[in-house]
Amino acid sequence: MGKRFPDFPREQDSCFSRFALIAILGDSSAVVLNAPSPLRLCYPYEEFADHMKAMRTVREWEYTSRFGHLGSEQTSRANSARVVEYFFDSYIDKKEAVHKAELFLSIYDYIGRHQEVFSQKGLMEKLDHGPLSVETALLRAIHYVFTVLPRPAEIDPKKILALAKAFQDVQSP
Repeated sequence: MGKRFPDFPREQDSCFSRFALIAILGDSSAVVLNAPSPLRLCYPYEEFADHMKAMRTVREWEYTSRFGHLGSEQTSRANSARVVEYFFDSYIDKKEAVHKAELFLSIYDYIGRHQEVFSQKGLMEKLDHGPLSVETALLRAIHYVFTVLPRPAEIDPKKILALAKAFQDVQSP
């Protein structure tokens, strides 16, 4: 009978970009490759999804304590200020706030830069009142790439689409 590797709960390895199991003297041990640095913080999809939901309210903020009066302006600069304010209000650890705000804004930027491709594939549409509606599978795919891979902004959107398709296939009954 072969050696059995210990079970590792997914939530324990979800913060690591990759890990490998190797046998040392007959025992199984987990070796983490590219261990996260103190600035590389875990950002689970569920947390990201909660932040996405909060943006419905955040994008209406007309005043922030850090940036002052923004009015009802919906420019990239005003919305970025709102997002930064939201993340700083949401986290005690300011390094974590900056890290997650940066990831969040980078994901939004990637979606915006590739919205035509994603729309053509039916995974995204612009709603009448302005914001974009993005399929969950596409959001999961982009979030995964941005939280796991190096230089995620350089990933070809066709690869993101393939990953989104895989998420759709796994999610469908």
